[in-house]
Amino acid sequence: MISKKRLILPGIALGTLVISGLLGWAVGGGRLDGSREVLDGDMAKYVRVMNGVRDERGLRPALDERLSNILNRTLGADLEYVDSRVRGLLAELLESSGLKNATVSTTGGTLVETPAKREFSRSPSVRPYRDEPDFVLVGASASGRGSIAQVVDFLHGLDASGWVKRIDSVRLDPDPSGGRISCSVRLTTLFVPGVEPAGDRPPTRPGTRPLGRYAEMVAANPFALKKKPEPPKVTKPTKPRTPVSPPDPLAGWILTGLVEGDPGEEAWCRHLPSGRTATLLPGVATDLDRRVTVTLVDIEGDIATIRIGEESWTVLVGSPLRRPAP
Repeated sequence: MISKKRLILPGIALGTLVISGLLGWAVGGGRLDGSREVLDGDMAKYVRVMNGVRDERGLRPALDERLSNILNRTLGADLEYVDSRVRGLLAELLESSGLKNATVSTTGGTLVETPAKREFSRSPSVRPYRDEPDFVLVGASASGRGSIAQVVDFLHGLDASGWVKRIDSVRLDPDPSGGRISCSVRLTTLFVPGVEPAGDRPPTRPGTRPLGRYAEMVAANPFALKKKPEPPKVTKPTKPRTPVSPPDPLAGWILTGLVEGDPGEEAWCRHLPSGRTATLLPGVATDLDRRVTVTLVDIEGDIATIRIGEESWTVLVGSPLRRPAP
């Protein structure tokens, strides 16, 4: 019995030590209040950040190469030079395509700030990085007038040019016949201040399709109005001409009176349109008109007999001298 009592005390002490050690390990490791899980989460986050930074550092050479390729396709490192280069390149394209009434203009530069500006504080030590511009946008426009082949040649040349640009809009305004087209283009280019591109002229943009792919469209000219076929000409039947009788030289002459006595017989005549008068004598040829000569044959009461050539007829006083109807 004595030996068993001696073992109880050391056992209690040993159990107390074990329990105290376990409690101390749990409390010290943060397993009871959840701080351990928080620390594990923070450690995992830091590991992910470090791995991300390592991956980005591995991708940096490829990113720098892409950025360098873009910068080498810009037109300069300052606004004045880029503005002049844009105008010159657009004017050259308009002239080479043959467009007439060509105009070129630019709209100045627009500074684009770095997106990292929100990440930097306003402290003097990081201010140069915070205020550093990202790039500058330069707007431009060009217009001209010509055939559809010349317009397509200009647009294809602009698209194939290797310098950096964004074509914002293209407007085509054909004339009523569709033979001449007014073309206007608005575009935007960019440059990074202080970064000079390599080379004087960017090469032709790779992957550009050849101009010949537009040959069918140019030949068809979708702006030209289709000409309507001319209706067949109908020959109208020729109407027979009605024979026109020559004007009667006696038209307008009337017999106004007859006189019998000394010195003899007379027939008085008057031309109503002109008011001229004439006196006819027996056996005497009288010119009433350049085309007719009348001779008085006889008088009997109110009737006179007159003769023209070999033809004779009677005329009543107050009646025209013309021949009687057959």
